[in-house]
Amino acid sequence: MGTVWILAGALAAGARAATLSDAAIEQRKSELSAAYRAAEDEAEAEFRDSMAFQTRLKDERLEFERRLLADREAMLDALKGLSPTQRQRVYDDFYVQEARRRQEFRARVAELKASFRRRALDERAARRAVQSRP
Repeated sequence: MGTVWILAGALAAGARAATLSDAAIEQRKSELSAAYRAAEDEAEAEFRDSMAFQTRLKDERLEFERRLLADREAMLDALKGLSPTQRQRVYDDFYVQEARRRQEFRARVAELKASFRRRALDERAARRAVQSRP
């Protein structure tokens, strides 16, 4: 969308309407249309990147949950044959470790999200810097 704002600003500040010929007006309209198409392409690309990133996060989350489920089932199977005291200790230890694993996973996802946002903002700034060059 940076291109649209740049061209719109140039139209507003670059010339007096009274001095624009009909051809110049049509040229400016054509430039604005081109800028809008570029903004559409940029928005679509950002959307695709975001959807791909969110899909990756969803897949990682589901894989994480599958591993936890398998670990829980294995832990419950391991409880069989243990004394009640041992069962409780194994059970409690498992859920303490699982809570730690969940916390680590959430922290990793938060860092991935922050990294994605930084990259997206850096890429947008780089595109706008290129667009604003004469």
